[in-house]
Amino acid sequence: MRVRALTTAVITALLLIAVPGVADATPRITPWTCGDSAMCIYSSTDGTGHYLSLRDGVYDLSGVGGGVLANNVHAARNISGRNWCLYSSKGYEDRITLITDGFKGAIGDATARQVKSVGKC
Repeated sequence: MRVRALTTAVITALLLIAVPGVADATPRITPWTCGDSAMCIYSSTDGTGHYLSLRDGVYDLSGVGGGVLANNVHAARNISGRNWCLYSSKGYEDRITLITDGFKGAIGDATARQVKSVGKC
């Protein structure tokens, strides 16, 4: 029984290890949660719902956090010190909008439903 509990704890700890610079795309209750010096994207227009806190770009949103933010980026907060771009194709292709440093707000629905990659620009 003790070995089973230890094994479960180790597996749980390993599952919590995130990709460097990328938080899990999990729901948050506190609006506009964002890591220090990061670019954050959210599934809801008020900075809640699923989110990613980024320090590096994401080549293909469908492959991160269960893909919940692919074609579902309805808000952003940029406190990274750099401009970031949202792209309608994976691999940082077909830029659809620029998110300037200091931006915090909703992204238009037409744009939100096209985002497949996010990167510094």
